[in-house]
Amino acid sequence: MGKEAEVPVNPVLLQGYPAQEILNFAEQNDIDMIVMGTQGKAGPDNFLLGGVTEKVVRHAKAEVLVVHALVS
Repeated sequence: MGKEAEVPVNPVLLQGYPAQEILNFAEQNDIDMIVMGTQGKAGPDNFLLGGVTEKVVRHAKAEVLVVHALVS
């Protein structure tokens, strides 16, 4: 997708707690925007967003764009 839009995409594989790893990576690499998907599952701590997405949105210093996945 990034290639078609001429946007550089560099896959990275990290181990650990997902939200914390995303936040650390974004801060250490001067990331301007984090783009994440969500299925919008409900629960006491994540009413509209998944747990990882919710934590990243709340704690990221960079902008966060959340894309809602369409589930058929």
